[in-house]
Amino acid sequence: MKTNKYKIMANAQCALGVHNGPITQHTKTEIKAHTLVCFDDEANYVKTCTAGDIPWGIAQRDASTNQPLVSVHPLSNCAQTACIKLEGNVKAGEYLCVGNNGQAKALPSTSGKYAVIGLALKGGLNNEYIEALTNLPYILEIK
Repeated sequence: MKTNKYKIMANAQCALGVHNGPITQHTKTEIKAHTLVCFDDEANYVKTCTAGDIPWGIAQRDASTNQPLVSVHPLSNCAQTACIKLEGNVKAGEYLCVGNNGQAKALPSTSGKYAVIGLALKGGLNNEYIEALTNLPYILEIK
């Protein structure tokens, strides 16, 4: 009988790992599909982003207190594009930033600080869904 010289390593922390695609998270609030999410104040749950939040993902389906689990597509997931709901009109090729109610909007030209979350691959109108190439959010200041 031949013995194996190599040891098999096991991960003792089952919840920790590498994800390919969406990550399941818990929420205490209502979340609409295809909207931006971030961690809540406790950092254990996700919530819909507002214009002042830094998102880390896009909800893949609706969630509520009755249905508290939500699949979240991480921003900057290079393996695929994302479907996201718009606030205002967007043209293909425009940079996207965080709008209200978890929606993405075209990067304004007015002064301010904006969390840039990606690039529109398709144009769309207010409350429509478009395909976007996402990136890890970064703050851009326009003066």
